[in-house]
Amino acid sequence: MKVLLTTDFKKSSANAADYAIQLFSSDPQWHDKVSFHLVHIFQMPMPYSGFGTTPASTIEDLEKSARSQLQKELDRLKTKTDSIKSYFEIGAKQESIKAFVEDEKIDMIVMGTKEKDLLDRITLGSTAADVSTHVACPVLVIPKNTTFRAPKKIAFGSDYQAMNIPREAFGILKHLLKTHDAYLQVFHVYEGGDPEALKREMEKNVQHYFLEKVNHEFYPIVNSHIGEGVDEFLENQKPDMITLIPRERGFVRSLFHSSVTRRMVYEAKTPILILR
Repeated sequence: MKVLLTTDFKKSSANAADYAIQLFSSDPQWHDKVSFHLVHIFQMPMPYSGFGTTPASTIEDLEKSARSQLQKELDRLKTKTDSIKSYFEIGAKQESIKAFVEDEKIDMIVMGTKEKDLLDRITLGSTAADVSTHVACPVLVIPKNTTFRAPKKIAFGSDYQAMNIPREAFGILKHLLKTHDAYLQVFHVYEGGDPEALKREMEKNVQHYFLEKVNHEFYPIVNSHIGEGVDEFLENQKPDMITLIPRERGFVRSLFHSSVTRRMVYEAKTPILILR
């Protein structure tokens, strides 16, 4: 299994790398099968309007500094795992990451978020959001300052039609569930109805080969507003990880737009696994 770790040398990306290594190295079955690929995307500096081009000597100094920082981060992570290599790529972030994923056949990307801006990162077109939309592999987004805790409850937002994704992606989630003895909380927001009847409906309609192989439970949420319904679920259940299959950015925006969800992400520092 190949895991891509992106780094911009900030605390958030270093923390995400630490989280990923702990998450995957804690499983003896994965310990010798996971390889980490630490990548820094060096973007050529853009000149400010009216100031002409950036001097070549300045660009060379910036690149030299970035290469040095990449080596330092690699050395730091090598104290945690032997199975890691570093790569220095030049280009636009989204395009470079997408090309790297395709060329190296990456199975998962782990990215950190900066400051308290996870909501913006997911919904407003930042690197994490753009990458999760355009790459054909799962993306695990780790909020800044999140400390590793083995996930025991993993929430899964289901809309019935969004479970048509490659077996490999569900395979990673399945392995996480089994490795950490966790169970999947499959939830769906309904505009109305009797909760018990809706739960039976979910048991009947949300049939998937993946669910037959993992511990799971259905959680029908009755609320006319999807954001409020998700808030209710997260506040009551407090999952250790949230799993989404976003078919469009509006779906993700509706999930991460209200106050309780913000607290879950910011204060509880809940990682988000985006399956593709």
